[in-house]
Amino acid sequence: MKSSNHLPVQIKYLFISEEFHVKYYESYLSKLPLRMREKIMKFKRWQDAQASLLGNYLILNNVLNGDICKLTDIQYNKYGKPFILGFPHFNISHSGNIVVFVSSEHKIGIDVELVKDIDVDDFKLQMTNSEWNKIQFSLNKTAAFYEYWTQKEAVIKANGKGLNIPLKSFEINSGLTLIEEEKFYVKKVPIDQNYMCHLAIKSIFQSDIFFDIEMIRYPQCG
Repeated sequence: MKSSNHLPVQIKYLFISEEFHVKYYESYLSKLPLRMREKIMKFKRWQDAQASLLGNYLILNNVLNGDICKLTDIQYNKYGKPFILGFPHFNISHSGNIVVFVSSEHKIGIDVELVKDIDVDDFKLQMTNSEWNKIQFSLNKTAAFYEYWTQKEAVIKANGKGLNIPLKSFEINSGLTLIEEEKFYVKKVPIDQNYMCHLAIKSIFQSDIFFDIEMIRYPQCG
């Protein structure tokens, strides 16, 4: 039994693929409510359409217990974060070919990024002076940048206001940060060597974040 100072978190992730798009995309899409189908079909890139489609199925299977009718109960706060009244908190992130889903009884956010060569200097204004100095003096500036970036993105997603909170307005120290009097703990999620991923969770006490992580091939389709 986990002690009360553990925060249980469920993480599922999967990879989008052309194989899925050819064999199963239309079948999965046809089962969704009309409003969701129309939204998904607006994407120009098949990768984005598939990521959105599978994200909805991750919510369906891991939050709504497979009750597809309840997908229409998804609401959005004024900053665009989805939620469902009476159900656990959840969040989804997509980058490259990966889709990551997280759920918890606590406010939570997750961010995953495909690590690729970028001009780190373009993002200087998004970092605090301390964070920027650490990036500049690290042995791998690109990896250090993605470490901070995914942590910060996870925090603002957990908070629920997204980029309405300037990334430079807060700093993460030893896996902890404070936004608008809310404490958020941050932890790295080991998913794939080509990706960087962090989750952030709200808690009022010093906590160990305990997560179950599972890679799935395809979500259940009713």
